[in-house]
Amino acid sequence: YVAENDRRGYVITANSQASKEAQMSQMTPEAAYALLTGMWYKAPMKLRNMKADKNVENRPKFLVTQSIADAYEQYLVGKNIAPTYVNLVEGVQVLSILGVPVVPMPIWDEMIQSFNDLGDTYYKPHRALLTTKSVLAVGSPTQGQLFGELKIWYNVDEEKTKIRIKDKIDAEIANPDHFIYAE
Repeated sequence: YVAENDRRGYVITANSQASKEAQMSQMTPEAAYALLTGMWYKAPMKLRNMKADKNVENRPKFLVTQSIADAYEQYLVGKNIAPTYVNLVEGVQVLSILGVPVVPMPIWDEMIQSFNDLGDTYYKPHRALLTTKSVLAVGSPTQGQLFGELKIWYNVDEEKTKIRIKDKIDAEIANPDHFIYAE
């Protein structure tokens, strides 16, 4: 869906720099602030309206690389604004912007630096996602049935019932109106 619908995308200009050093240094505090606010105001209204949902689990969150979270925190400190933190349901304290949690995903940075190292540059080292927990789903291309292949049999010698299920699964976007990304 993402590749087919670029209006859900937001471009991070720091990613297009010609060296790793330039890519990392271009994610300035001001760039991080502009990215997060830009994503928020470009997000679909349905997603933005969920900010007031009574169920905390349905409220949107920014999931960002650690590079973006660090730069945003530096923005707040540089403006003499005490970093605004919120406690998530899980009890984890995270930054927030416009009342929306900004959750750093340091594993993304580790994966990008390990698997997306192109030599002189990284492949899109700064990434962000504004979404709700409910939009991320697991889907299967099989339509009309639960699984592509399902076989159940009883093994008399082992006195066990065995089940074999074969199909393909992938991450899916359950509701595109609750999703915007930046890379």
